[in-house]
Amino acid sequence: MLAPGRVALLVCPQCPDLGCGQLTTALDLGTTEVTWSDFRWENGFTEPSPVEHLTAPITFDRAGYEAVFADACERVAEFPYDELAHHGRRFRWPWQWGWRLPGR
Repeated sequence: MLAPGRVALLVCPQCPDLGCGQLTTALDLGTTEVTWSDFRWENGFTEPSPVEHLTAPITFDRAGYEAVFADACERVAEFPYDELAHHGRRFRWPWQWGWRLPGR
């Protein structure tokens, strides 16, 4: 679980588990600006470590920031997802591999 005031920017593509590692930031919502600062790699097991190349805060205009996220759920829902294309046409479940259980 992330500390209060922190949000995840990058998460594991397979699951949202903190144990896989996440890039997090402190989120400050001002009246006219939104700021991301204190970037860290976190995994929930070790002490969070600062990100070497992300030391300066990033500031956004709050109205523009909110406008970008206003329809985010709808845009993500429209992403095409084809499991065969995602895993490749050769993707098979374990029971499709052709192996057999040992005889009794």
